[in-house]
Amino acid sequence: MDGQLKGAVYFILTDLKRPFVIFWTVLVSFMVLTYGLDYIFSKGDDTAVSYDLSFPIYIFSAVLAFVTVKNCIPCLIKMGSTRMNIFVSAGVSFLCLAMVNAALANTLTLIAEKVFKATNNGIFTITTEEKSYTFSHLADLVLETTWYSRVVIDTSIAFFLLACFFIIGLIFYRFGYIGGFTILGITMATLVFGIAKGWILDFFIDLFTDFSFIFFYQLLLTGVVIYLISYIVMRKITI
Repeated sequence: MDGQLKGAVYFILTDLKRPFVIFWTVLVSFMVLTYGLDYIFSKGDDTAVSYDLSFPIYIFSAVLAFVTVKNCIPCLIKMGSTRMNIFVSAGVSFLCLAMVNAALANTLTLIAEKVFKATNNGIFTITTEEKSYTFSHLADLVLETTWYSRVVIDTSIAFFLLACFFIIGLIFYRFGYIGGFTILGITMATLVFGIAKGWILDFFIDLFTDFSFIFFYQLLLTGVVIYLISYIVMRKITI
């Protein structure tokens, strides 16, 4: 990794540091307060709170990727960094962010379960014609839940969202509100048409019928492909 690339990675990670710290400070504070109050009022019995940090990191990843386009790319271009260096450095930063967030979320969840004796009986429910599934994490649907499986799943989903919202941010930055909302409108119209024709529903039925852990490796690979496509938009981007 050459000096300019290292500098670009350092710049992006430094820019991400403040929202990262704020996000985790608020999340951990709320988590400790919730578990603590429930543990106190339950008088030492197993706490009834079901708490999972995966969904918040998905939202955080999507928002951060979109904001990074406006906050980092113009500054790096002004400092003389090439588009390729910016592209690679952002990809490395996003992958690191996804992995760290996933590891932190699931480590804190594991610690909370041990310290507060939390019993997680499930937060979400999916009902099909054959069976009803109750789960708190997608790992519960595919295999016996472990720290590793949860981290892999959260990393793949977070990076996929980072890639998707990064390319959306690039489209808005390069083509403005008209171009951005036009692309979003076409995408939404396609989804609505797919739902009306049953394509989307059939896809999710087939997906959950043969749901496996391999899907999340495929999702991570899809995120990488989407991120590679984003270079088409980035290569001619200007300040």
